[in-house]
Amino acid sequence: MTPYLIIRNLHIVIGVVALLSFWTTAVLRKGTPLHRRVGGVYLVAMVGIMITALPLAGAAFAERHPVTGAFLLYLVLITGTAIWIAWRAIEDRRSFALFMGVSYRPLAWANILAGLGVFAAGINVGAPVLIGIAPVGLLVGSRMLKHSRNPPTVRGWWLQQHYTATIASGAATHISFLNIGLQHLVPHTYAGVANYVAWFAPVIAAGLALFWAHRRYGSRNSTKDMTLPSTSRT
Repeated sequence: MTPYLIIRNLHIVIGVVALLSFWTTAVLRKGTPLHRRVGGVYLVAMVGIMITALPLAGAAFAERHPVTGAFLLYLVLITGTAIWIAWRAIEDRRSFALFMGVSYRPLAWANILAGLGVFAAGINVGAPVLIGIAPVGLLVGSRMLKHSRNPPTVRGWWLQQHYTATIASGAATHISFLNIGLQHLVPHTYAGVANYVAWFAPVIAAGLALFWAHRRYGSRNSTKDMTLPSTSRT
């Protein structure tokens, strides 16, 4: 087995772990020890996905598949941003200034610039998949910059940041899984339908999940401090 196949298979296995832990975390009672432990598994799995995606992207560029390579690198950035926000929101929940740190704004600009670059690349090579995903980085980066200029006034800000970022990372994971995996499972005649499902189903599901989460946890009574661990960052 070649190194490429080893990394690809490892990427797939870790992806399955990420999907299972994501849904397990989603159904567990929030703030419980089990929720935190399974959430930690999801976090580690997502880091593993991003690490293994890098050589896969490099291989795609080497094999003259720039669209696939750019798609993977862009997913690493936007997914990594969501994971970082979800994690830091809990760790720094008692201080928004600490949550911002030194990485927040540069990461926001990285998403914006990457979104513009992916959009330009999509136009240049005529790749709808790149054009369609480009606005994600623009929206994420713009939202982050907006938050940096307007600090939250409610004490439950960290919870909203956490579940929003977690849902976003889950959507990105499902988009990646469906775009890469579903294309190999359905007959070629249904490839067009599969492509639409791969893109729009996770986005619609994420939108519904966010709507529910805002209704469930967005009120003042629901944003009280939860028993989650907090660490300081230097």
